[in-house]
Amino acid sequence: MKRVPSAALRLIFKLAVQFSFGGGLYFGIETVFRLIRHHTPPLPHVFFLGGGAFLIGILLCRIPLSRKWLVLLLPPLGFGLLTAYEYFFGLYFLTFHGLRIWNYSGCPHEYRGLICLQFSLCWGALMWLILAIDTLTEHLLRHTPFSFADIFSKPQ
Repeated sequence: MKRVPSAALRLIFKLAVQFSFGGGLYFGIETVFRLIRHHTPPLPHVFFLGGGAFLIGILLCRIPLSRKWLVLLLPPLGFGLLTAYEYFFGLYFLTFHGLRIWNYSGCPHEYRGLICLQFSLCWGALMWLILAIDTLTEHLLRHTPFSFADIFSKPQ
């Protein structure tokens, strides 16, 4: 059996944690919003939308630009890419599973009930939060001695 390098395990672990964090954060935001507005909880599928969107946001934060340019360009990039991700995510579930995970019908500037301008603007603004979380995470990982084995070893 081929041994997987520690760096690969660290990356997989880090991506899984980031996906889970983003999914949980988005699920929490969606739960509060839907309970206030519609009095119904969201479907669990939104966890995967949030996790994937968070990872896309992290990738956008890694564009090799100066900090000033990142802060300026992340909202429009997030607006476009994350809105497209939301659209295709919703379209997939609507087309192949008959599930309308969310419905923006009746909102101004919506398209097929799957995307809406005001929530697309929220995706753009969330990019600053993702940048802040990513910066904090990288700072903590850089200054904390950590190995994958530490997670599963017995406490001393």
